[in-house]
Amino acid sequence: MIRPVIAAIDWIGAQGTRAVALSLVVGMAVPPLSAVMKPTIPYAVFLLLVVAFARVDLGALKARLRAGGLVLLVVVWMMLMLPAAVGLAVWATGLVETDPGIAAAIVLMAIAPPIMSSPAFTYLLDLDGALSLTVLVAAMVATPILCPAAAQIILGDMLPISALDLAIRLAMLLAGSVAVAAVVRRLLGGERIERSGNVFDGLNVLLLFAFAVAIMDGVAARLVSDPGLILFCLVVAFGMALAVMTLSFGAFRLAGRSTALTVAVSSGNRNMALMAAALTGAIPEVSWVYFAVAQVPIYLLPLLMKPVVRRLLAAPGGGSAA
Repeated sequence: MIRPVIAAIDWIGAQGTRAVALSLVVGMAVPPLSAVMKPTIPYAVFLLLVVAFARVDLGALKARLRAGGLVLLVVVWMMLMLPAAVGLAVWATGLVETDPGIAAAIVLMAIAPPIMSSPAFTYLLDLDGALSLTVLVAAMVATPILCPAAAQIILGDMLPISALDLAIRLAMLLAGSVAVAAVVRRLLGGERIERSGNVFDGLNVLLLFAFAVAIMDGVAARLVSDPGLILFCLVVAFGMALAVMTLSFGAFRLAGRSTALTVAVSSGNRNMALMAAALTGAIPEVSWVYFAVAQVPIYLLPLLMKPVVRRLLAAPGGGSAA
């Protein structure tokens, strides 16, 4: 009985981002399902973290973390300098006064670590997946400290919960998922996990489906009642992602195009799921709408970037500092 289930999950894993993109459509098309699924967001995100951390080779990761200062520079850029720039932009444009819910969502997105699938996206683009993975884990370690502090400084009273509460929620999510992942890795073994890549991909797709459907709660109704808001959120989400990627590429250009593009992809795709899980029930509906709409560039931009990345890497000096 177990083998057909595993085979089905394996097949789902082979469908990859197409299945995840379909989940966004399902969430929009079946609003009652989204409403029912919304309370499952923290659990889906926790299990996504468990699956991701279970696949990490901690020995190899420690070796990469000891390798040098590039990872530290990227984490400082990603978790401190970019949020500061985004915070200044949000205040300078007056978005805090005109659309405080969207402003809060943008800042919460900017302070979040990279998405758990950022190494997969970088491998897909033939970039430095090892660097992306190391940066991801280092940023995750820093998240319970840096994210609440940055949110408090930038948002102040607009932060829906206290910085301490946010820190505790993030720490519990991350520490708990790492602990469960360590047990899973010990029980199954690294080699078996490596051989079962498609099965783990399938689990990821199913969990992402649950998250994507849940976070779409209210979006379909808003699309009907206020299409201008959805369009505004979509334009802002794409604009922010492209701006962050461009700034990151420029900041690390001297490290080589491959490294700069890797940093750009990781910086432009932030783990809103983690922030949504930590803040469930604490943020206004319009912030949820932005979080949902902002999933679109996360899944589309890496694919749209592929011809640009190939062109940049193929140009003279593409693989080294220039």
